[in-house]
Amino acid sequence: MRSWLFALPLLVAGTVHAQERHLGFRLDPSAAIRIHNLVGTTTVIGWDRDSADIVARVPAGGGRLYAGGIGDAAKIGVEGQDPSRMPGSDLTIRVPADARVWIKSASAAVRVESMVGEVEAVAVTGELRLAGSPRVALLETIDGNVSVQGIAGVLRVRAGSGTVTIDDPKGQRGDVSVTSVQGGITLAAPVLLTARLETVSGDIEVRGHLSGSGRLDLETHGGDVHLALAPPVDARLELTSVAGDVVTVIDGRETRRGAGTVSLLVGAAGKKGGAQVTARTFKGTIRVDSNASR
Repeated sequence: MRSWLFALPLLVAGTVHAQERHLGFRLDPSAAIRIHNLVGTTTVIGWDRDSADIVARVPAGGGRLYAGGIGDAAKIGVEGQDPSRMPGSDLTIRVPADARVWIKSASAAVRVESMVGEVEAVAVTGELRLAGSPRVALLETIDGNVSVQGIAGVLRVRAGSGTVTIDDPKGQRGDVSVTSVQGGITLAAPVLLTARLETVSGDIEVRGHLSGSGRLDLETHGGDVHLALAPPVDARLELTSVAGDVVTVIDGRETRRGAGTVSLLVGAAGKKGGAQVTARTFKGTIRVDSNASR
């Protein structure tokens, strides 16, 4: 979504004081929308109307509000901001749920709800929160935390020192890929399908039922890996810890092994395919818990 450019008329407010402003205009259902707010909060909510509705609070000295669109494209945001000195602006923006949205932040917290189209959000220290079921979600922050609740067809997350938490109460149906440097990664869902989770020094935790065709690829250098798999489990497990332990608790029976690689077939795996789990850590411990009974 970063590659398209367009020209459109802007409705530019002058220097905005501490009052609230309310703007709106028509948009196509699948419009491409760029949103720019470096400091403060940005909330984007998908709705079933072919229009954008903007409620903005830009304090004195906080920059200039602009907003405008031409049906299939729009720009909304605050210009002239200095993240190191200026007070933050609060934007609440409703857009067509099927729109393609690109959001830029520095320290501003970004919250996205009820979108079914495409979402891309980029921040430096700002927190990113996504709730809903977009077709595609691309989230990137250097030092902020990332929180995802819901189903995404394709989810890509890149983080630095912040934590990444993915909690899908209805079942993880899409393709998940998370890369982090220092922060831990947590994935929880009733049904787990495809996930690739990688962090340098953070811990990785995965909770849920692994689909028979599921694929989990988990890797950390300095952290621990913990899998809590709900029964029944039919999976091939390839677990490697270079300097730590590998612990498995299957059917209530605990087995602890030292450094090295442990290969296991659990349940009916091998007879009818089964899921594939690969977990690797250099310094940490790998633990797999399952109360599956067969």
